Formats: sequence, structure tokens, C-alpha cells
Amino acid sequence: MNRSASVACGPRGRPGLTRVELLAILGVCLAVVGMATPILLSYRETSRRTACLANQGTLAQALIAFDGQKQFLPGIRNPHPLGEVTAEAFQSVSWPVAILPQIDRNDVYSLWTSADPSGKIATPAPLIATFVCPAAPASAVPLHPSLSYAGNAGIGVVRVNNINKQFKHDGVMMDTLGIRGEGSYTPMRTSIEFIQSGDGTQSTLLLSEKASFRYAPTASYDVSPGSLLNPDAYRPSLEAWKEQGPVPAPGFGVFPADPTNREFPYITSNKMLNSDIASNDGFYGRPSSDHAGVAIAAFADGHCVAISDKIDAQTYCQLITSNSKGGFGQLERNVWLKFQPEKPPAGSSYR
Repeated sequence: MNRSASVACGPRGRPGLTRVELLAILGVCLAVVGMATPILLSYRETSRRTACLANQGTLAQALIAFDGQKQFLPGIRNPHPLGEVTAEAFQSVSWPVAILPQIDRNDVYSLWTSADPSGKIATPAPLIATFVCPAAPASAVPLHPSLSYAGNAGIGVVRVNNINKQFKHDGVMMDTLGIRGEGSYTPMRTSIEFIQSGDGTQSTLLLSEKASFRYAPTASYDVSPGSLLNPDAYRPSLEAWKEQGPVPAPGFGVFPADPTNREFPYITSNKMLNSDIASNDGFYGRPSSDHAGVAIAAFADGHCVAISDKIDAQTYCQLITSNSKGGFGQLERNVWLKFQPEKPPAGSSYR
């Protein structure tokens, strides 16, 4: 027998795979991976949306519970739990801090109730998963007290006839502390009952995401917001989080780049959600998300939906006002003259 002419065999004498067969198997494997990848990505996105919806549902119910206990909603800016504090830089807290007891985090709330007389907390606030959308970009700082969600601040603080004013008909979360001295304005707050008597809780936004790659560095719930009349109040900090700071105020709405300038071409110049334009377009006052094509939002009755980023300006403005139908709102007078307050939004126009 000519052994040099024998065929290479496997461990039991079977012929090995040829190059063509290996390529065929590899092709099948690649095809399977190609088909499975979109399914896996879709599953991951569905999981992220579900978690984000659950987070906002929890926060919305906490805000509603806060209102049930105190008969008003927390604001974008609220008095420090200690009351009067010695440092102006720490005199306010954001709405997430106000509802810490309602989400069973009294251990974290105690950081503020036991703060020193200046109002500054002694140790950094911890990361709380409920405040973070899983689709949001990860913070560059480990255990950063990240915040992916913002409250409906409506039109914020506007200057009318040389007087700084808030209008509770045009939003949900006010500045409940107010500002004294130069640039002063009076505090204001609203309630679920007030919203129910106006446009209704089922059609008034309470929360939304503000956490896309466009909105960076990541916001923090331990923020001590300054004046909401400041054009930069809602702008992200220029640096990654290190400690409590004055920005960004955790709110969304429809704000001009300069609240003292009543020119508003930016309203319809770009997308209401997930805009690529920066503060000169009012972007820093708008919701943003890394969920493809949508931003998750919660309404004042507690239900949550995915809002399409194709939402038009009229519908968006209608959803942020709390009592526009009664003719008491100021959005159409002081922000956007083309706004039609009597035109109710349809679910199909924003989902």
C-alpha cells in the first residue's frame, strides 16, 4: 500500500473538512449572527425603554404623593430642607431632593436635613438608579449622583414690562423659593388640583428625559439651582461633576436664549425634542434622549409614554401648559404669538 497517497483523516479515520466546507459553515454562522443582531439590539432597546418608563412612573407617583401630602408640587427650585441657610450657593434644592422621602430614600434626604449651617451636605450624594435612564450616556465620574430626568418648567421666568414673573398656567414646576435683590422675582407653586381645573392632568407633562449625548456633562440631582432668569440656568455644567453646583436646573419647557429679549424665531426653527441646535435655539430647555426617535415622558396623572421627536411646536407647547384653555396663559403673549391655546393635542400627534 502506498501510504504517501492516503487521505488525511480525523481522529476516527473520517476525512477532515475541506476549505470550501469551512467557508460554507462560516458563512452560515455569519448569516445567523446578522439575523440575530437586530433582534438583540431591539430587545436591549425595549428593555431600556421599559426601565425608563418604570423610573418615570415611580418619580411621577412620588411627585403626586408629595402633592397629596402638602397640596402643592415641588418646583425646579425649592427652599433648603433646613430653611434659612447661610450660603446663598446652597440655599436651594432640586425637585429630586424634595421627593427623596416619597421614594423611600430618607437616608439620602438626611444629608440635607443634617447639612451644616451653610446648607452644603457633608458627604457626596449617592447614585440612585431611579434617577437614571439606562439609555443615557454613562457619567465620566464613578458613582456620580446622575439625573436623567427634568420637570416641566413651562416658560420659566420671563421679563414682562420690566418685571420678572412666573406663570403657573404655563408649566408645572415653578421656582418655589424665588429670588431676592437684583433680578428678583416672587416664588410661586402649583398643584395637581390646579392642573385638574385647567388643561387636565392627563394632557399636561410632568417629567421628561434630558439625558442624550447632546446634553453633557451628565446632570446631577444634588444641584442647588440659581436664578431661573439666567439664560444659562438649564445649560449643562462646563465640567464633569465634582460637587454640588448651581447648574443645570433640572427643568424643560420652552425658554428663549435670553429671557429679556422677546424675539422667538427659534420656536419652530428646529425639533422640539432631540434638537441638534444649542442654547441659541432654546435647546437646553428641551427634552433629549438616546432612545431612537422618542423621549420618554410622564404626565401629571402618572401615566408615561414615549413621545415622538417629530412632535410639532404647537403640540409640544400645548402639553407643557397647565391651564392654557382658560385664556390665562402667557405662552402665546410672551413666548410664541402663533401658539393656539384652545387647540387640544391629539395622542396621535405626539406618539
